[in-house]
Amino acid sequence: MPIIAMFITLSTFYIQPGSSRAVLKLIGEQPLILLVNYLPPLIALILLYFVINNLFYAAAIISLIFNVCSLVNRLKIELRDDPFVPRDFQLVQEAINTVSDFQVKIKYELLALIILAVIMFLVIGHFIKAKKIKIRTRIIGCVLVVIAIFFTNKYIYSSKQVYYNKLHVSNRSYISRVFNELGFTYCFLYNLNSYPVEKPANFSKEEVEDLIKTYTTSESAMPEEKPNVIFIMNEAFSDVGMNDVFTYTSEDDPYKYWREITQSKNSIAGHIVVPGFGGGTANTEFDVMTGMQTNMLNSVPTSAFRVVGKNTQSIARVFAGNDYQTLFMHPGIVGSTIDIAYINTLV
Repeated sequence: MPIIAMFITLSTFYIQPGSSRAVLKLIGEQPLILLVNYLPPLIALILLYFVINNLFYAAAIISLIFNVCSLVNRLKIELRDDPFVPRDFQLVQEAINTVSDFQVKIKYELLALIILAVIMFLVIGHFIKAKKIKIRTRIIGCVLVVIAIFFTNKYIYSSKQVYYNKLHVSNRSYISRVFNELGFTYCFLYNLNSYPVEKPANFSKEEVEDLIKTYTTSESAMPEEKPNVIFIMNEAFSDVGMNDVFTYTSEDDPYKYWREITQSKNSIAGHIVVPGFGGGTANTEFDVMTGMQTNMLNSVPTSAFRVVGKNTQSIARVFAGNDYQTLFMHPGIVGSTIDIAYINTLV
C-alpha cells in the first residue's frame, strides 16, 4: 500500500507543469514536500480499501482522481497561469465554455498514462483477490482513517506555520510557481482551508443591521437628468513622477496631457493607494465595486472572487436598481489591461 501511494504521488509530480528534475531537486532539499504530498493519497487509499475491500480497485480510483486533478491543474496553469483550486469545482460551466472557445492543448500522452495506470490496477485487482475483512474491522478502520484525516488537516494542511515557515519557495506571491514547487496535492488541500471568510472578532450581525438602518435613507436624490458614469481601471498606470528619482521637464513629461486633464476646473482628481501590487488586480476591482476590502475577508492572501459565493451589493447593482444599464469590459491591451465599467442610462 505505501508503494502504491508513492507511485500515485510521484505521478502527480510528473504530470504537473515544470521540470521533473527541478521537482526532485526541491524534494532533496526539502523532504517535507514529499511527505505532505504523499500522505493524502496514502490516507485516501487506506480509506477506500476499507470501503471496497480491494486494494488495487481502490488504487485505480485514487490514482484516477489525483492524476486527473493534477492534469487539470497543468492545463489551467498553461492556459491562464492560474492553478486548479477547490473553488474551481463551482466553475464547471465556465470551464466548458473556455474549452469550447479556445484551442486547449490537451496532453494526450499524459492522459494515456493516467488511463494505463488505472487499467493496470484494475487488471491486477481482478486477478489478485484480497482476503475479506470483517465488516466490524472495516468500520473501525474507516473511523480511524477519518480521525487521521481530521488531525492531518488541522495540523498540516491548514497550518500557516507549515506553509510559511516549514516550506520554502522561490516566490510565494507567484501562486502557480508555489504549486509547482510545493506540489499540487499539498497546495490544493492548503487552499481548501484558506478560502472561508473569517468572522471578525466581536462581530455582531444585529449591530451591522442597525448601522445599515441608520445610514439608509428613503429620500430620493435622483437628478432630473441621469449622467453616464464610467469607471476606468488601468492596471498598469501609476504616477511615477511622484518619486524624486524621476525629474521630467514640461517637454519630456510622459504625463503631460494627463496632468492637464487633472488640473482642469472640470475635473476632480487625486491620488489613491491600492491594496494590491504586482498581481491580484481583480481584488481592486472587487473593492471598488463593492466598497469592501478583500484583505479584510481573510488573514490569508486570497481573491474575493474565490471566497464570495453569493450575490453581493455593488455600485453596479445600485445603478441597475435605478433603471440604468450596466456593462463590464476587460479588453486585452499590449503592455496593460483596462477594465471599464460603463453604467449608462436607459434610452
